[in-house]
Amino acid sequence: MRKVKTADLFGHNYRMTQLSAASAFEQMYLASGGDDLLPLVSTVEFINAENGAAIRLDNAAAINANVKDRIDVMKPRLVLSALYQAVHEFNFGFLENRKAVKVPRHLTSDLDVEVRSVEGESPILATLIAEGKATLRELQEFYSLEDAFLIYDVLFIEKLNNAEIQHAAMKSAKKG
Repeated sequence: MRKVKTADLFGHNYRMTQLSAASAFEQMYLASGGDDLLPLVSTVEFINAENGAAIRLDNAAAINANVKDRIDVMKPRLVLSALYQAVHEFNFGFLENRKAVKVPRHLTSDLDVEVRSVEGESPILATLIAEGKATLRELQEFYSLEDAFLIYDVLFIEKLNNAEIQHAAMKSAKKG
């Protein structure tokens, strides 16, 4: 489930909502091609200290009016950069500590096999949908990127355990 977090940056409060898994993967693919901050920052709301109103930062005017430090010392671009970093960490920070599952050598192959996926789409999301672990709608609306990776890891370990069992059974059958 997508988390919500409030952060205090330079005297202002911002409420961040995690991107959906589908949006986060799209952002990951786009990140290598440019520096458009809007898709990530548009998930943030500026919380007005006087009346508690939340203003979504989904356009340049809202960002220009609300992303600044309280005492007007820092350049707004630096405040925006800090906000972007906080949002990025909130959505993608878990990837730094994520440990890859090691596949035993006896379950790997030297064959060069091309894994196909829908062009421009994440193979992880495609696997979750194909295996019935999540629907496209759930990945677009409900699950965060962290949720998607967690579900994928559970599925991968289940498949790895099944492969180990099959390998042991085949080995046993050859002996007997």
